[in-house]
Amino acid sequence: MAHQFSTNPAYHIVESHAPWSPGSVARLPSLGFAALVGAVLCIAASAGILIASNGRPITDWRIQPTVWLAVVSTAFNILLHYGLSEGINVSWWRRVMQPQIQLGDLHRNWAFGNSLRAAVTAGRYVNIIAIASILTAIAPINNPLLQRASRVAVGHTEVVSPVTLKVPIAPAIPRGYSGYISGRQYAASLFTSNYTTTVQNYYNNSVIRLAEKSGCQGNCKARVMGVGLSVNCSSYTWPFNLAPSTEQPYNVSNDPAVINGTNVFQSLFDWKVASGNMSLNIQYKDKSPCTGDLIVKNCTMQTALVSYPVVIDSNNTISLDPSTTIFDDRLAHQININFDSAIAGPTTLGGYYLALKNKFNSEAHLRWVGAVGYELLTTGSTATQYAVTNVTTGDGFAIGSSCDLSFTDPTMDLIASARELMFRTALDIAAGNSSLIQSVSGAQSNTPAVYESQYLYLIIAAILTGIAVFVVTLTFVGYSVLGRSVSMSPLEIAKAFNAPLLESADSNADVKSLMCVVGERSVRYGAVSLDGSLDTGDTSAVGKNEMQARQAHVPSEIEGGQKRLEMADERLVQMPRKGWKFL
Repeated sequence: MAHQFSTNPAYHIVESHAPWSPGSVARLPSLGFAALVGAVLCIAASAGILIASNGRPITDWRIQPTVWLAVVSTAFNILLHYGLSEGINVSWWRRVMQPQIQLGDLHRNWAFGNSLRAAVTAGRYVNIIAIASILTAIAPINNPLLQRASRVAVGHTEVVSPVTLKVPIAPAIPRGYSGYISGRQYAASLFTSNYTTTVQNYYNNSVIRLAEKSGCQGNCKARVMGVGLSVNCSSYTWPFNLAPSTEQPYNVSNDPAVINGTNVFQSLFDWKVASGNMSLNIQYKDKSPCTGDLIVKNCTMQTALVSYPVVIDSNNTISLDPSTTIFDDRLAHQININFDSAIAGPTTLGGYYLALKNKFNSEAHLRWVGAVGYELLTTGSTATQYAVTNVTTGDGFAIGSSCDLSFTDPTMDLIASARELMFRTALDIAAGNSSLIQSVSGAQSNTPAVYESQYLYLIIAAILTGIAVFVVTLTFVGYSVLGRSVSMSPLEIAKAFNAPLLESADSNADVKSLMCVVGERSVRYGAVSLDGSLDTGDTSAVGKNEMQARQAHVPSEIEGGQKRLEMADERLVQMPRKGWKFL
């Protein structure tokens, strides 16, 4: 038995009808156009971020440019997708209004706008909607491109600023600090355990690392007061003759060139017990002739309190300023070390002298030995380091067997080495002693890390996204022929197909109006019986042009009659069952 329903309809027939209102201004898709304009502005913003950050220190940007670029890129993609959705609405409805449109075209246009797979496989049906969908899907590639467009690099501009530095350095050498003396000659023979490390690092040319943080965050220059050297040098010449005798008859035993020869090079650090100073004696042959004058230099070296020009870096390493010499050290006063006594035991300066002696004391002795030319005997490495060997001799002998051998002046290099060892000594004495830390003013120079923009990636991203925006814009072409605001709402499309459920609504109603008229009506998709008629007490409930009268049945009653699957008033719909067949 059929069950009758009484109804209270939640909709009503619309008595006023909206006019068809086409036009460029009336139908302007303002939100869609605004989204595309916003997308273009995002491209411009990306360029602006890269231009503004290029060459700027990273400390100037609290938020990294790459973060801003990611935000802008995300905003662009959101706006482009929104613009595409609006453009698809316009394009779909505009195409529906054209002649010779098939239902398959309506589906394909919808599918191209909602499925990348459908757009990519469009084949001969490809159109502007498919192309716009593909380009919009590709557009997010702008994100990695823009991320690559900005990187951190070392800047080219040096920034100098004042800085206060803390440097531990000793003003004097403690008594008995450097070594030991022994024997009747009171010769320096050993280093103390502490000083052995200093000498080893000096021999190895190891970097000097401060035990305490200096406070330097870049490259810093300053002056520190510490024990150093006061140097005073004088020079003169001394004649020599290495040419063999020409007297006849020749007697080799009377030839000074053979018997005596000449020390053509000599470097000698010297020190005596209980002496407050050292000496450096240099002698060398500076020209190639076999006769001439030797250059002789004598330098006295006394400990002193000096102001060292130093360089400190952010790794807490310190060194003497390489652009300076010992004569750039500012002398405060000399320090007389007169407490080393002539007895075996610890020595204050002896270990320092021993380190220089072992490394630099050297000589080269040259004498005539007859048919084989000259004999050169060397001790120590300094002589061979300063020998001039890249010359052509005039006597046909190799340079090691010729009196054409000459040497360059080692004086300043040896003084610089003595200065460095004293500087290392002053630092090592103060290591770990907080009372010897000096606070000094200096200049800190930085070459700050900066952001570097790589515009090639920006150009590629701008071209790709610009093409996408342009093609999406083409989907709005012809919007002015539409007479109302359109959407892809199922209500609006169902109304366009004259669905009976929506017959009570204005056929030119936009989705907002449709929602007001039929939005509260309850519907359901399922099985609807086509047998019998329905009396609901409301002539507008089903529609005046409905093809068949309908009557709701309980499942047991609908099972045997004619059925159709459709969206209908929920009172007419039953849940489909397995095995049912439908018209």
